[in-house]
Amino acid sequence: QAPAVLQWVTRLWNTRLDTVQGEWQTGIPCDLSALLEHMGRGYLPYLSANVEAVRVGRKRFTVEIDGIRYEGARYSRYRVWCLQQLRDHFEALPADAKTDAEALLKSTGCWEPLWRDRDLPLLEGQEQGLPFRADTKMVGVHDTLLRRNTK
Repeated sequence: QAPAVLQWVTRLWNTRLDTVQGEWQTGIPCDLSALLEHMGRGYLPYLSANVEAVRVGRKRFTVEIDGIRYEGARYSRYRVWCLQQLRDHFEALPADAKTDAEALLKSTGCWEPLWRDRDLPLLEGQEQGLPFRADTKMVGVHDTLLRRNTK
């Protein structure tokens, strides 16, 4: 029961930098660890299983997360792109921040699944226009090229 969530999201969405008051937080908030631990146990292992399915062309895959077996998950090229984005953002950090972020990612179980798959099976040019536009379907159940209207 969260009656004011829509209002909060609306305020957040409409926030402009020139209207923000207060001090910017520096560093990584200490209460972020629980979320990162959840990602290290669930989301990142799911992304890794998805990468393997895309790599071998398996339209559906099975993954176990926190002792629960998920069968028949559809592969998604978009999720491969998401994993690459996480890596790219890490690599773009300044050296001192990168050291702190790596330590945090290791302590929360995110580091290994983030880098588990070395060569990601991205299509050439796949990242162009994502996440808002894609030249290929991102979910692999009906993996075909979309035809652009050239008229």
